[in-house]
Amino acid sequence: MKKTSVYLDEGHVSRLRGIAEREGRSQADIIRDAIDLYDREKPDRDFALARYGREHEGERAAGYTPISELSDARWQELNDRMYDDILDDAYGGNPPEHMKRKLS
Repeated sequence: MKKTSVYLDEGHVSRLRGIAEREGRSQADIIRDAIDLYDREKPDRDFALARYGREHEGERAAGYTPISELSDARWQELNDRMYDDILDDAYGGNPPEHMKRKLS
C-alpha cells in the first residue's frame, strides 16, 4: 500500500471518525471501502458506453470504435439508446414524465 494525504472539512472528519469507531475499523479502511463503492456505483462513462455499443451491435471484436473516435451524432445516438434502456429497466417502460427525453 501507499500512503497518501486527503484534505477533509471538519464535518467529513467527524463523520469518518464516527464510522471508524462504530465499526471498529481504521479510517483508512473506511476510505478504501468508500472508494471501492464509488467506483462500483459510478463506472467509467467511456468504458460503459463502449461496452453498451458493442453488446447492442455485435461489435465485440472487429468493429469496435474507440469512444474518442465516435462522431458527435453517433455519441448522442448511443447515449440516447442507453438512457432509454436504463429508464425502461428502472421503470418497466413507464418512466416519470420529467425523466423522459424531449425529442425535437
